Amino acid sequence: MIPVPLRPVHRLVTAVLLSAAALTACADAEPAALVTPPGFQPGATATCLLHQTDQPDRAFAGGAEAEPRYQLQFLAYFTAAGRLPFCDSGPATETDRAWARLYVDLTGNPANVSTVLG
Repeated sequence: MIPVPLRPVHRLVTAVLLSAAALTACADAEPAALVTPPGFQPGATATCLLHQTDQPDRAFAGGAEAEPRYQLQFLAYFTAAGRLPFCDSGPATETDRAWARLYVDLTGNPANVSTVLG
């Protein structure tokens, strides 16, 4: 097959199609991982606070793109454990603080994440 040079309009169409495919792939991506004790359910008590490994994303942030099942789990966990010491006795990480700031943004209650925010 002989390669045919692309005209500017074909380049534009190709770029748009590739961008749309990339955005679709991102939209279907799994939400950030919320680290909780195994089997943690809303209403359960926690004995310590686990460090978070992923930054919170749109699934947890509220608004039109929020995923209620993930948001409920996040709010329940930080309500139950946010005042407790970290399980490893270490300090909060920047990722932990990002989750705590989101908790405060959604609830207006910094007291429930006092271990993380100081």
